[in-house]
Amino acid sequence: MSSNRFRRIKRLGAALTAGALGVGFLPIAALTGTASASAPTPTVQSTTAWCANASTTNPFTDLPSSNVHFANVLCLAAAGITHGTTATTYSPSNPVRRDQMASFIAQFLDLAKSLETTAGSLTALPASGPDAFTDDNGDTHEANINRLAAAGIVNGTGGGTYSPADPVRRDQMASFINNAIEFLTGTRYSSTTDFFDDDNGDVHEANINGLAGAGIVSGTGGGLYSPANPVLRDSMGSFIIRTAAKLNADGKIKILPPAPGASNQSYAVNPGFGGVKTVSTTTGANTQRGAITCSVTTTDTVSLGLVPFLNTTVVSGKTVFKDANQDLRADNMGNPSGSGLPGAFIQSVNGVAQPANTAFIPNVVAGSDGKITFILNSVTNNSTASAVVFKDADTNGQLNLTSTDPNTFFGLPSEAFGSGCSGVWIPPEAGLATFNLDLTDPSCPINPGAGTAPGVVIAIQILHEFTSCSLQFNYGSDDVYQYASNVGGPNITITE
Repeated sequence: MSSNRFRRIKRLGAALTAGALGVGFLPIAALTGTASASAPTPTVQSTTAWCANASTTNPFTDLPSSNVHFANVLCLAAAGITHGTTATTYSPSNPVRRDQMASFIAQFLDLAKSLETTAGSLTALPASGPDAFTDDNGDTHEANINRLAAAGIVNGTGGGTYSPADPVRRDQMASFINNAIEFLTGTRYSSTTDFFDDDNGDVHEANINGLAGAGIVSGTGGGLYSPANPVLRDSMGSFIIRTAAKLNADGKIKILPPAPGASNQSYAVNPGFGGVKTVSTTTGANTQRGAITCSVTTTDTVSLGLVPFLNTTVVSGKTVFKDANQDLRADNMGNPSGSGLPGAFIQSVNGVAQPANTAFIPNVVAGSDGKITFILNSVTNNSTASAVVFKDADTNGQLNLTSTDPNTFFGLPSEAFGSGCSGVWIPPEAGLATFNLDLTDPSCPINPGAGTAPGVVIAIQILHEFTSCSLQFNYGSDDVYQYASNVGGPNITITE
């Protein structure tokens, strides 16, 4: 970072000092609580895509789901930016102190740097800094205060002090965040629009308007920002997460990755596997012979689509989707046959029959029971499908992926999703038999969960995969049995 850029951040950071000392003037509107009807309403940055992989488990007993900042605070915790005020509480209505703000900002900057889309495009916060202030010695947040001071993001409250226990005002918060953004990216948020009537003349007004234009702040209603009010901890969650989401929307950082070992599915589609069914008939008594009833509980408006059974799998606990052309979209959404020909279909949703061969439905909402209940069916022999429910944030009718493995051509979704109710529909003449697989390797039989142990992968009609030395499966007169071995060759015999 150049010395000129550092000096510029230091000068802009001085706004924090002036605000802390009470410098600035509030207009009459701020004193009377009135507002001009002409003040535009900021458009808030959506955080859904960036937080798609965040856990929906609430670790805080004092944070109700009715809190408007609930989802963003959970995302903040999933990102590791906060651990709450205790192991089980967040204290959402407590004011944010100046020392706490330093850690919020420092940990956010560290995370943003780790998620940069282009290596070296973002500036790393110093790992440490000299002791900048005399009144924060021994403070839990001292190290992060010194890091921000070394970066020129904060300058204290004058006379070598930082006033760590003082609450952060809403106007000061805007400068905290915008100074951090300029340090990180080289450019602070700015806007020529005056969004609020009660911050005119405030030393932080330019930063407030910049953040409003970026969708990070939205005011307190009626064209007001309430600049002198303290920032509450729940609001802080939204300010930080919206900033991350804005950086992601601008292509500067990737979405928040799933926690190691945690599922990346936001919706639970039940059952996970609908089973092997005999195909239904188009008329007569067997039109529901292959029907599979599925459900998902959600208050969201979602898209519902079918993909081929083998287009989704689980790698290291994460559900991934086939992306053969690497366009960062799940292949064959709404095309479960994979060929464009009829196959499995969505027969009904919440009791409402769907047109023939429907395989994709946008804007689906839950019924009065809080569930989306849908029925899958098929009249096509050897057809397969997996149901995918997803939050189609950009309404493109596709499940977007954040990245695709160039070796496997499978990618992780970047939108909130759930996958399940997978089905296989076989001919009515198919029978059930036990086939024994004899492997020349002496390790057989193996434990299917052993991971690296020698074994066999059998694909029946390319419908399902098994790893075992003995298994049962359905078969018909024209079935094709494909196999592969991870022990070096086609050394497998299949006998009934």
